[in-house]
Formats: sequence, C-alpha cells, structure tokens
Amino acid sequence: MENRLCYHDLYLTEYHGLVKTIAENRRQELQVLFNPLIEKFGSKGWSLILVGSDGKQERHPQSKTEIVLLCKDSRSKGIMTKVITDLISQSTDPVEFTEIKVLEDKKSPLSFYNGQPNQCFPDRVLNASFLLGDDDIFIQSRKQVLSEMSEESELGRKIREELKKQLTSYKKALSSGQYRGQFIFDENNQYYFETDDWKKARMGFKMGPLRAVQRKLDILTLNAIKQGNLTIDDVAKNCPSNTCERIDFLTKKGILDENQVGIIIEAYLWFLREYHRAQELFKDSSRQEVISCSFNQEEFKRYRQVLLDFLNLSPKLSQKKSQER
Repeated sequence: MENRLCYHDLYLTEYHGLVKTIAENRRQELQVLFNPLIEKFGSKGWSLILVGSDGKQERHPQSKTEIVLLCKDSRSKGIMTKVITDLISQSTDPVEFTEIKVLEDKKSPLSFYNGQPNQCFPDRVLNASFLLGDDDIFIQSRKQVLSEMSEESELGRKIREELKKQLTSYKKALSSGQYRGQFIFDENNQYYFETDDWKKARMGFKMGPLRAVQRKLDILTLNAIKQGNLTIDDVAKNCPSNTCERIDFLTKKGILDENQVGIIIEAYLWFLREYHRAQELFKDSSRQEVISCSFNQEEFKRYRQVLLDFLNLSPKLSQKKSQER
C-alpha cells in the first residue's frame, strides 16, 4: 500500500505527528529488509544508519531513502557491501546505499561525504537515525563528528567555515527565493523539479527555510560545545535527530529562548508541510517539467520573518541566555 501524506485539515503539530508515524513505519520496514545482516555478521562493530530526511523523520515518500554503513574498521566492509546491495535489490521502494564510513580511518574524516574535503556535511551523521547493528558504533560516530567540528585544528576550522558558508547560502535563498541561479520560490509559488543535473533542479522550500534552520541548529550546537554549555558526550547520546525535537533539546539546555521556541517550530513545520505538498504534486505529475505549488501568502511572509529572526540570532545571545539560567 502506497504511503500518501494528507495536508488539509491538519494542525501543524498533527502534521508533524503524521510524518513521524510514517517515518517510524518506514524504519520498521527497513529493519526487516536488512535484518539478514545481523544473522550473517552479528550485531557488533558496525551500524546501518538512515541519513537525510529519513534520518530526521521528515521524509516525504517522493524522496529516496539513503542508508550509510558505519564500520569500526575496514576488514568486513567489502563483503558487507555486497550483501547490502543484494538486499536493496529486493526492496520495492527506492533505497540508495550512498556511503561507507570507517571510524578508524583517520584519512577520511566522518564529516566529509565519501571522504571528499569539498563535500563537508557533518550533519549526515550528526542528524542521522540508527537503523540496525551496534548502536554504540553510531554514538561513537556522532562523538567523532562533534570532535572534528569543534577541535582547534585545520580540520576543525575547515568544517566550521564550511558550515558558515552553507548557512549564508541557505539564508540568502530564504531571503531571495533563488538557489544556485534558479528560482525555488517567489511570494506566490514554490518550484520543484528533480533531475540528475543539479543546475536544473528546483528544490522549493528545502534549500531555503528547511536547510537554513537545520544548519543554524548545527552551528548553535557547535558553539554551545565550544563555550562549555554542552558536552560532546551529552549531544552524541541524547540530542534527537528530528529538527523540531532538536529545537526542544537546545531550549531545555538553555541554548534557545523558551519564549520563542514555539513560533520557530511552528514556522519550520509550515515550510516542511508546504515542501511536502510540492513533492506530492511532482510525484503525481509527468515529472518531466518544473511544477509550481501555491501557498498562503500571508502565512508565508509571517513564517519567513520568524525564521529570518531566528537565523540572525547570534552565538553571544545564546551564550548570555545560557548564563542567565
């Protein structure tokens, strides 16, 4: 039975619950699919995780599921790769096996996608969800990524600089409605188109509001660790991967103002719901051309300003609020 998301007549909190329920159902299906890995290799020394929107429990069925294999060392990754690939071929829904990360391989930091320095995305591990295997390997990988992000080294400085650049790019997209030279939304419509040619792709609200909030939370978490308001161990073990729950986590830790958190979550969920609406239209289309998806203009303007105010929150303000508590 095909999963479909219903948008109308749902409050934003109810919509959030619907998306999380669908994500949990999907996770259970994937656990069944990949369970033969445990039968063949045991459950120690490796972990299969969900990254991207599956990892954040925010996926629309139009998005492909991405899995990543985490290994303590490289001894078994070859044979595991073959078995994982064979299992994926049995899936009726699209699953992409995108990456293997080896914790003991110091030449390939976990913060880099496939070890490529020009593909700096520590959030792929930091905001992932555990699927199968050794959950301690997953926690270790999160600790390693947080250490890479916060350490005073060339690697740490590079990662922090890349995160700032990404946030600047996403914030600009939120303000202008353009990303990589393409209009992704205006004050009337968002535009969506999937293609292997990224120069022609249109990702609607994903690359402006959604990515901007996610990256801002990454940076606030990093700053709180460097300022001593959070520990790497606490974040690795206890910080949720779901964006709204991450906001709650940082609020309870005194990093965000509890008087503002409600409207920030509301704004994020509004953009998430509308982004899914565009994905649904594309899913039901010929998928050969850009689709446009209208939205409530007054709500758009109000929620965009909420997010812009949040993105302009300075680390010093976060630090001050933490000290006041």
